[in-house]
Amino acid sequence: MLRRGFLHPPSLNRIFMYSYPYSTTYCPLPSPVPSSGGNWSATGTATPYLNNVPLPPDDPVLNDVLAAGGQQKPAISFDLRRHPRYIRLSTANRSIPSETLQSPACRPKLAELSIRHPALPWRLQLRTEDAYLTVEQLLRDLYAALQTPITEDEWDYICKHKPAQARSIEQAAQYRRETPVVDRKLEESVRRKRVDALGDEFIFAGVQWSGEGVLLLNTVSYR
Repeated sequence: MLRRGFLHPPSLNRIFMYSYPYSTTYCPLPSPVPSSGGNWSATGTATPYLNNVPLPPDDPVLNDVLAAGGQQKPAISFDLRRHPRYIRLSTANRSIPSETLQSPACRPKLAELSIRHPALPWRLQLRTEDAYLTVEQLLRDLYAALQTPITEDEWDYICKHKPAQARSIEQAAQYRRETPVVDRKLEESVRRKRVDALGDEFIFAGVQWSGEGVLLLNTVSYR
């Protein structure tokens, strides 16, 4: 029987948030940081992203709901600050059909995907214990990954090395806490989140393959 909508909270043990260039509580990195990208193993050796995930010869075809459409309007309206249950189809003010939510995120089907965004110093690794990632799992786990609080060590790094982005994050965090579309009590308990690193471009605009086996998250301004 198909599940109806986003009924289940995300399981964080299926979400692996790799930190680059600094550490998180999910995957701490030793020093020094690799200069050519990739993840650090437990022994401190640089390894490629998705090193355990055999990718097909060609990039998998993304589900139409998720794929970036170039100049076309995204298939869904998704404010990345809000839970996926609020997602609506762009062409109609209604939820994504259950059949679409339970369909594979891409074909051939994959159980693990790595996502990056130009404004995020973190790469997000989404993984399922099921046979493959569904559209629902990808959207839900992407949201959960971006809700992760920015740690003090990460914030210190940003302030020291990227002061302009630090100011942008502070402004975005203040706006997020004051906006009526979120639970203010909940938002006030977390000063800064990873989603704040997107600045005012927190509207989902699809994902696309970056050419290195990693999905590029596209976002646009809400204005």
